[in-house]
Amino acid sequence: MVEPEMVIEVSVNDLLFDTVSGPKQNAVLYIENGEFKLHSYVDGFKFLAPVFERVRDDKKADADDVRISQVEDLWNRETETVPKKPENTESPKSKLLIREVYKKTSGTKTMVQKYMIWKTNKDNRIDYPAYVLHITNFSTDRKEPLQREVRISDSRRQIFELMEKLLETNIKKGWYMVSSDKYPEKEIQEKSSSKQKNKKKVVIKT
Repeated sequence: MVEPEMVIEVSVNDLLFDTVSGPKQNAVLYIENGEFKLHSYVDGFKFLAPVFERVRDDKKADADDVRISQVEDLWNRETETVPKKPENTESPKSKLLIREVYKKTSGTKTMVQKYMIWKTNKDNRIDYPAYVLHITNFSTDRKEPLQREVRISDSRRQIFELMEKLLETNIKKGWYMVSSDKYPEKEIQEKSSSKQKNKKKVVIKT
């Protein structure tokens, strides 16, 4: 991303404030060391069918000349206060939970499948899922030898069940495991309901 320097005028058919999943989210960015960095997201809007009209040389690319008040009459909720620049901009590192690699050979053909599940440790942010399943599929005789696929979930149980189903479907006769690495998490405690006296500890095996 680059720092904006030019202001343009556009006309739009409409403004989108909500989606099926909730309010439209706009990114809040800040500049650090000459680069834009993502801070957070706030409720916002999206232009529908924008059309360029002209360059506004009479305006500067700042909060005084480019104001949210231009759409406040159409705004259907209170305007949020833009959060201040965070003191600590480092995100927690993701953690690899499991990695399995499978291989199959047939004549001169070599095929490899790799499955990895990551815990992002960023599930408190709306732009990150809690868990990511990354699948790599390689075959020497394909036009595109290397293919990748990503599945996401906010449920640890669901992401592991998804991997198990993919292994059942894709790992058939002729495939063998090359390597398997597991990085178990701490036991997950399930909070008891108000009617239960004791807490029940649930361990999900990987």
